[in-house]
Amino acid sequence: MKEVKSSKMIGKIAFLAGYDPKSAVAMEKSLYLGVLRPFVNWAKALDNSVLVVYKSPVRKELLNHITVIHTHHMDELVRALKYNNVEVLVSDDYIPRMDLSIRIGKEINLRKLIYVQILYGVRPLMGCLSKNALDLKARIGVSVLSLIPFRLISGKYCGFLKKFDYVVAKSRFTASLLHCLYCHEAAV
Repeated sequence: MKEVKSSKMIGKIAFLAGYDPKSAVAMEKSLYLGVLRPFVNWAKALDNSVLVVYKSPVRKELLNHITVIHTHHMDELVRALKYNNVEVLVSDDYIPRMDLSIRIGKEINLRKLIYVQILYGVRPLMGCLSKNALDLKARIGVSVLSLIPFRLISGKYCGFLKKFDYVVAKSRFTASLLHCLYCHEAAV
């Protein structure tokens, strides 16, 4: 796979963030922490790209660094993406953002890329996890989640993955998990 140094080679790119009132856009102490970090870095590095913040507060710090499309309405978002001639929409693997990307893809003709950061594949690995190392809240969450059969969780996620044109994993380990748990290949 060739490294892409400029978005001019592949058209205008939009990075989808937000879609949650408690999203990384609003809650992170810095733009360079958490799930938002790769999108901010890519939007700054690639000329001719935008960051899309949908249904989430926007920090003023964000507006000074990169081009931002900020809206609370789907039709405004679609119009803004069309107006900006976006050809590729990048999302992470948070289910609501995956769903939003797919719905946008049905409205306008663009390619969809998913950046797999977290994976719902952590669930099968819970048998190897020592619950004693977790705090009480995490221990309760792990206990409840371990009662749900993995097939119930994985089906929706796997279906979403198949609807994306490109899948990029955060690391080789994440790509390996993606392949082992979902039989889905990803670029790293």
